[in-house]
Amino acid sequence: MTELVLVRHARTAANEADLLQGRRSDGPVLAGALTGPDWVGRGLPVPDAYYSSPQLRAQQTAVHLFPGRVFHVDERLAERDLGDLDGMAAEALRSDHPDLAARLAGDARFVPPAGESALEVAARFRSFLRDLPAGVDTVGCVTHGALIAIVLRLLAGTRERSRIRNLEAVRLRLVAPDAVVPVQLVTADEQVVRA
Repeated sequence: MTELVLVRHARTAANEADLLQGRRSDGPVLAGALTGPDWVGRGLPVPDAYYSSPQLRAQQTAVHLFPGRVFHVDERLAERDLGDLDGMAAEALRSDHPDLAARLAGDARFVPPAGESALEVAARFRSFLRDLPAGVDTVGCVTHGALIAIVLRLLAGTRERSRIRNLEAVRLRLVAPDAVVPVQLVTADEQVVRA
């Protein structure tokens, strides 16, 4: 049975400033954000195939986590398009537009102005799963917090962790062509939360 390991990219200036960082934001990771161990050093299973979101922050993280490996860049692993909300301070959204913030966080059908819904993100990830090559046991992916949270909520049916921190890893088992179950969460400081 195929396992997927999804890792959120390393910290960026937008993360430090608590800005909404969607698909349109493409800043680099912070200097010093990639000083920890690589994929194997974190105790994650060695992948048969390596993938990254097209965003710079994800690719920089993939280069660090997969040293010397060729990884495939796949658009379907990109961050959620937050449209007009991209770059907005998260606190300003919560305080000035609480209804909008609640819909963005909890309504899978909600489409931010000029953006995409969580259902659309889940659909493109399902497409990614269906296109995985046959015979691959473990897939390593560097992607984004919102995508991972959406996968956990809409494909795995869990609300355990709605916020994935930078460099946290989530191990999932593919149980159907487009359905997954959570196996393990490895925090950024390499603590196994659930096995």
